[in-house]
Amino acid sequence: MGEDLKDYQKKLNKDEKEFLTKILRFFVQGDLDIGDGYYTHYIPVFKQPEVRMMMSGFAGREALHVAAYAHLIETLGLPESTYNEFLKYGEMVEKHEYYQNLGDAPMAEKIATISAFGEGMQLFSSFVMLLNFARH
Repeated sequence: MGEDLKDYQKKLNKDEKEFLTKILRFFVQGDLDIGDGYYTHYIPVFKQPEVRMMMSGFAGREALHVAAYAHLIETLGLPESTYNEFLKYGEMVEKHEYYQNLGDAPMAEKIATISAFGEGMQLFSSFVMLLNFARH
């Protein structure tokens, strides 16, 4: 990570740093919401031990991702406020609130929201942006 820190400090311009900061902010909140989805909406419903163990593993990996992004945010010297800055963006707040209010929604809607949209489209599209960023 030492080389990444040097690159961030010395090679990136202001716009590139802002882009990476926004991605990190999104990753932290996105993984928190996805992990919560496993614990709140999936694990209590699916009773088969193998399925619950698999979902517990997925949720645990989301927690590891959050810890890794937090470590990176701290290493880059970004302020503590980075974690709550998503609240400045109406769309991010609406998405977070939508996840939080899935309570009585049909399971198909929960799966579509948490797994297909949240984890599948949102998080993986952010990874693609990061991979593409590294090419330039």
